Parts: sequence; structure tokens; C-alpha cells
Amino acid sequence: MWAIRLLNGKKAGKVCPLKEGSNILGRGPEATIKIASSGVSKTHAKFHISGDKIIVSDMNSRNGTFINGVRIQNQRVHIGDKIALHDVIIEILNLPNAAVSPMVSPNQGVPMVQGNAAVQMNPQMMQQMQANPQMMQQQMGMPQYQQMEDDEEETERAPTSIRSWDDVMYYVHKYIDDVAMPGVYRLVELFEFKFVMLGFVIAFIFLVTFLSVIPMSQMTKENIQKESQRRALTIATNLALFNRGIVNDRSGFTAETRMAEREEGVEKAFIVSAKNSGAIIAPVGISSSYARQPFVAKARKQDDRIVEQITSTKIGAAVPIKVFDSTTGNQTVHSYAVVIYNMDGLAIDFKRTLSLFIQIFIVACLLGSLLYFILYKINTFPYVSLNKQMNVALKEGRDDLEVEYKFPELQNLISNINSSLSRAALAGAAPDNMGDSTTSKEEEAEALVNMMGWGAFAVSAIDERIIYANDAFIDQMLGGAGGIQGQGIESLTDPALQESLKDLIIQLQSGIPQAMNQLPSQGSEMFEITGRTIYGSQEPAYYIFSVVQRDAEEDYG
Repeated sequence: MWAIRLLNGKKAGKVCPLKEGSNILGRGPEATIKIASSGVSKTHAKFHISGDKIIVSDMNSRNGTFINGVRIQNQRVHIGDKIALHDVIIEILNLPNAAVSPMVSPNQGVPMVQGNAAVQMNPQMMQQMQANPQMMQQQMGMPQYQQMEDDEEETERAPTSIRSWDDVMYYVHKYIDDVAMPGVYRLVELFEFKFVMLGFVIAFIFLVTFLSVIPMSQMTKENIQKESQRRALTIATNLALFNRGIVNDRSGFTAETRMAEREEGVEKAFIVSAKNSGAIIAPVGISSSYARQPFVAKARKQDDRIVEQITSTKIGAAVPIKVFDSTTGNQTVHSYAVVIYNMDGLAIDFKRTLSLFIQIFIVACLLGSLLYFILYKINTFPYVSLNKQMNVALKEGRDDLEVEYKFPELQNLISNINSSLSRAALAGAAPDNMGDSTTSKEEEAEALVNMMGWGAFAVSAIDERIIYANDAFIDQMLGGAGGIQGQGIESLTDPALQESLKDLIIQLQSGIPQAMNQLPSQGSEMFEITGRTIYGSQEPAYYIFSVVQRDAEEDYG
């Protein structure tokens, strides 16, 4: 069973188990394992357990997550790795592997480590604990924790069934990451980045233009129909008004339609009798015949004007011609002025559609070119800036690269670059500036220790003798008694300090750049001892240890 152990603070040595799946560390209520430290974010880091693998992911914390001294975003860790959440140092354990030994006899108890204590368990109890992590926590005095749900991520197992919106989004993201995007990434491997981006912008322009033409054509067609209907009704109204005077004048009655026929778009214009026969009154050439159009029959049933779309290109408009009936004393419909209007001259056709497409395409090209230029500059600027800063940093030995982009992935990259530059400068400074001789290294160690404003001393990596200790360390840890320069660490009178230094040296010899231990003292004070390795040309030259006093009431649990 995977677990973590706190290495500093009041809870140093405390072990917390990790459940299969996601475990969130932080000081907020959302955290699976709560760590009370002001430098730790509410949701600082995620530990994802998948069988024999454990992956640590930083959750965009303010102060970052470090594995063996290197800031990370997402990285697999192993047993013994040291993880720093700001000022809280933890290490990875695997309790079943550490607690169960193949050499244990069936009836022999198995010791399980809990800080400095041990709990004796027989094999039956061990099997129960492996099946029930809650029981393990109770036996070992570990804090209980609630199973916390978290957003599905790439490292998590796929849900067995779709039960919520989160499950749907998991499969959507998985499809995009595993199926859709690899082909896009391949394009950038085959062609220059700027050409790939240009291709997407061009495709976007064509797609937007095509999709814009369809609704624009429909809107234009509807507007033409409305305008044509209004015009046809106006012509029919004018025709009715013109013939109304002729109808009222009984002498020499001859209806007239030529004034409507001369209007552009008018296909037919005639006067139809309102009587049962519905005979055509005008024009004279077709008088006494009958209008067979369904629209005319529909119009003769109305007492008011009417206009409607007969076909996709033809519009019918009819206006009643009313006269005064002396018998009833009311206005009665004598006949109807009918206009058949053809909107072919105004209707949108292929040429107009093509013209509209070209206009929209030209505008989209202009805006797309501007969009491409801006996107390309936004994407390339941080890399150009980093390149320039890298050139200066490599020449001057600096590690302060920065780009003020609010882009977490880029900021993580810059942090890693700065960390690499710092470590490279530290490893390469001594050979370039001071040589590899033992004397120069010891002088360098003495200078570094004296520069520190707190207790510090240097120990040779070759023979583990104390090279130099500053006055702050001598006063703080040795009570003012000096004379330890050139002596081994066994010359230190405090046994706890000796054991702590031996443990730190073993950790540093394993290859990690920094290690930390705690040294309790009398009263409410506690000391943190931090060791760092300083390299020569290739091998470690000496270790620098610093001692900082902490308040023992600090709580990391």
C-alpha cells in the first residue's frame, strides 16, 4: 500500500496512506490529506495511484511542487523520493512491501513501522489490513480521511459506465487527446508551424464564408419577396383607383389596364367582374373570357385587398373596386383589379449568390490575414524572448528568465529552465573559476559558509571531516565551544546532531541535490538542518549544512 511520511514539522515521521486513484494534498477542505502550512495551497498537489505506479501532479499551486529539488508539473515518483510542497518535505513509502517479508514464518508476527514505533501483526491481520485500508489506519494511529471525488484526468482510470456529465467529458477529452489531436500534432512535424497555422486560418475563412452565404442568400430572398409583394399590391391599388372613376361614370364605360401593364415586373393585369360569372372586363382583347387562376377565385371571395406568393417567382395581388349602390345606400364591390407580378428580375440567382460569396470572402480574407498575423506573433513571441534571454543567461551565468504570459504550461517550462540553468551554473562554476584543487575547494566552502547569516558549516565529501563552521553555528549548536575544524563529525558532542548529519550525508550521497532533517531540542524550539551538495568537476566536493531554528508548535498534519 502506498503512503507518504512527513519529514519535517511537528508531525515529522507521521505516515498517511494513499488510496487507489486520486489523492489531493493541501490545506483546504477539498484536500484528501490536509497539510496546515501557509505556504501550501488549498489544493496543492495530486498523488494519483494506479497499481504499482504513483504520479505526482502540481495543481497550479502558488509555490510549486518539487521532487528531489526539481520543480515539476507532472512526474512519476518512486519509493524514497523526496517531495517538497513549499516548506513541507515528504517521502514516498510502500507499506506492504516494507512490512511483509517472504522470510516470515506463518505464525510469526510482522512488524509494521509507524514513525519510530512498531506494531506486531500476524499474517491473518496483515491480509485484513491489505483488504481494508481503514483498519490499517486505525492500527497504526493514522488519521482517517474521506474518499474525495476529483475531476477525471488523463492518468485516471476510465469510468466503467457513464453516470454523470463528468463521465461524458472524460470520454470527450480522451477522444480528442487520443484520436483527434495526434493527427494535428503530426502536421506540425511534417510542415513548418506557420504554414500549419496559415492552413487552419484559410480553412476557417472558407468555412465561415460558405456558412455565411447560405443565411445571407435566404435573408436576401425573403427581403426580395416582401418588397415584390408590396410593389404588386401598390400597382393593383393604383389600378383599382384609376378604374373606380370609370366604373362610377356609367356612360361610355371602358376599363383600362395599360397603366399597370407598363410597370416593370407586371406579367398580367386585368379587371374581373365581381358577379357570379367572374368574367374579365378589361383589357378589351380578353374581355368576356374567364380567369382560371385559383388566386383569382380566392380573391373574388374577399371584400378587401389580398396579396400572396403564387409560385417561387410569381406574386398575385387583388384590390376590390367599390361603387355606391343607391338601392342599399352602401358601397358594394363592382369588380377586382388583379395584378400578376413576376419577381424574376429581382430574385437572387447563381450570379448574385456568387457575387455575395466573393464579397464575403474578400472581407473574411482581410480579417483572417489580420487574425493570422496576431495569432502567429502571440505564439512566437515567448519563444523569441526566451531565446534572447537564454543567449544572455548562458554568457552571464544568469537564471532569471521570465515571460509575463499568464499561461501555466509556459511558466512551468520557464521555471524548469531557470532551475536547470541554476544547477548547471552551480556545477560548472567551481571548475571554471577556482580549479579542482582541495585547497581552493576548502577556501570556497569557507567563503560560502561565512556568507550565510545563520548557522552553517561545510563537510568534506571525500573524508567527511568538518572543513569550516561559522560563528552562528558554534554559538547556537555548540554553546560557543569551537575547535571542530578539521575534525570528523564524531567530534560533535550532541549525539542527535551526529545521527542527523550521518543520515543527511547518506541521502546526499544517493544523488539528491538537497536533504532536510529535524533536530529536537529542549523547550519549544526545534532546528531544521538542510544539506546541499557542491560539486567539483564531476564528483561531489563538499556538503553545505545550514541550521535554522523553527517553532515546534508548527502543524503540518
